[in-house]
Amino acid sequence: MRELNNKRPLLPPQKSFKDENPRVHEVLETFRMIAAIGPDYLGAYVISMARAPSDVLAVELLQKEASEPQR
Repeated sequence: MRELNNKRPLLPPQKSFKDENPRVHEVLETFRMIAAIGPDYLGAYVISMARAPSDVLAVELLQKEASEPQR
């Protein structure tokens, strides 16, 4: 929960992960695209197979990171 209130970026600025891990890149780009459309769309994200509170917090962190302006 503390990480959600932290001001520092979750990921290095301008990091794409495209070459290192295409699946991570795809997830991050999906969140960025949804964030660019508007904040109302991120609120309806479905988290399948969540088994622990940390699964929800991970999605919250991705939403936060995607909605922050790119530095």
